[in-house]
Amino acid sequence: QKLGTAAAGQIKVAVSTYGYASVAATDLGRSAYTFYLAKAVEMNPNLADAWDERGTVRNLLANYHHDHGEDPRPDLELGLRHFKTALDGNPAMPQAMVHRAEALLLKANYLRETGLDPWKTLEEAEKASRNSRQINRDYGEIVATFADILQFKAELLDERKLPFSQVLDEAREALG
Repeated sequence: QKLGTAAAGQIKVAVSTYGYASVAATDLGRSAYTFYLAKAVEMNPNLADAWDERGTVRNLLANYHHDHGEDPRPDLELGLRHFKTALDGNPAMPQAMVHRAEALLLKANYLRETGLDPWKTLEEAEKASRNSRQINRDYGEIVATFADILQFKAELLDERKLPFSQVLDEAREALG
């Protein structure tokens, strides 16, 4: 019943905000998915895949907030905690590593946009991405995220008038 009430609320907001039902259907699906992920980790707190998916939902929400000029960090921090829990349960889970790297990249980008120093966060993102590549070098999402991180790093180096060609070469090599 709680799921139905929450979904109805989501649909009402989606229809009144966007004026069409396809967004409402998406919101209904997301509400149900989030509910079942919460139930899955309630039943089995060591279910790494569910923790990874919960973090991924938070990444989506963070991207939404960022795209709408809002602070994505609360969702990113919660997502990062979910990815940590997933990796505590399965330290060799490349999906959780790359999803963590994506969250850290978005956080670094937000820090840069708001005039804060993104380097420490970017270094964490690069490390998480490199770790996931050690496990599975050919997984498309891992390769693309690694290249995105290196491109962002090259942009930061260029902004600081530092050499960045080596970083771009590494990104080109990763994309092969």
